[in-house]
Amino acid sequence: MKFINKLYNRIFFLVTIIIKNAFIFRMHKKKIILLVTPNHGNLGDQAISIAEIDYLKKNYDFPIVEISDLLYNFYRKKLTKKVSPQDIIILHGGGNVGIEYKILEEQRREIICSFPLNQIILFPQTIDFGDSDEGKIEFEKSRQIYSSHENLTILAREEKSYQIFKKYFSDKTYYVPDIVLTMKPKTHHSGKYALTCFRKDVEKTLIPSDEEYLFDIISKRGFELIKSDTYVERSIYPHNRQKIVANLFGKYQGAKFVVTDRLHGMIFAYLNGTTCIVFNNYNGKVEGVYKSWLKKSKNILFLDNVDNFEQALTQLLSSVDDFTIEQFANEQFEFLRKIIDNE
Repeated sequence: MKFINKLYNRIFFLVTIIIKNAFIFRMHKKKIILLVTPNHGNLGDQAISIAEIDYLKKNYDFPIVEISDLLYNFYRKKLTKKVSPQDIIILHGGGNVGIEYKILEEQRREIICSFPLNQIILFPQTIDFGDSDEGKIEFEKSRQIYSSHENLTILAREEKSYQIFKKYFSDKTYYVPDIVLTMKPKTHHSGKYALTCFRKDVEKTLIPSDEEYLFDIISKRGFELIKSDTYVERSIYPHNRQKIVANLFGKYQGAKFVVTDRLHGMIFAYLNGTTCIVFNNYNGKVEGVYKSWLKKSKNILFLDNVDNFEQALTQLLSSVDDFTIEQFANEQFEFLRKIIDNE
């Protein structure tokens, strides 16, 4: 039954999207083409897709064509014929400019090279090629391609990435929040449980003994412990991503506090009004986004290590937060509307 449901979802997605896109592509008017959104189970990336679509629909009247990474190979040759020079190309945001997610980087390079006349906007990203020989070689490949496009706008979501993009990739680089922060914050319904959300991949910096130490302190404080993640082992499509992300948001709304090392674990906690202690990942993007946009929030505390966790938890549970990024984020993105509208 699970296999049948999986197959049905994939077929439904492919057929409906191809039909919808075929109709939009026949329209002789300016369009927005959102490329390489994810079908994988990272709910942070899925939330980015939701926020991107919501932002574009809210601010622009242009028809929107979304082509996911699953469909990109199907469309790659067709796009050069179907996309007109007046169309705007949006590249999906996130934390994947670099060699860790090399396939995505190669897709971006191909798109930038294939559409030299189009306006292209890379939505809020983190860049990290590392210090290896391979990283340096790939960095130079990307630098040459990105910097050669005369109408490429890059949005960086934290200071380090902003400085790199601005210096090496494009003068038209802007410093803006992760686009998920444009989503409207929810009303918090405080529960009694603690929600943890820790990475299990290469970006992880906490070791197992660190996690056990945190779990032990939480349990000694008398909180029910619920272990979670922002990654699920399943494919996700536009017709079901809203529900899946909303279900996760419900867990965050109902928690007393969240402990995480995931960037969007921190952002989800903020959006749902839930207090949160956050640790860094391997390339510093969590700390970068925290310091750039959420440092003023009394609901979010960043720790370099687990040593001060118990003290930080006491501080966090007694704080009252009056910080909101909603208006500030909207102001930061106002310039983008003007860029797309050529104002």
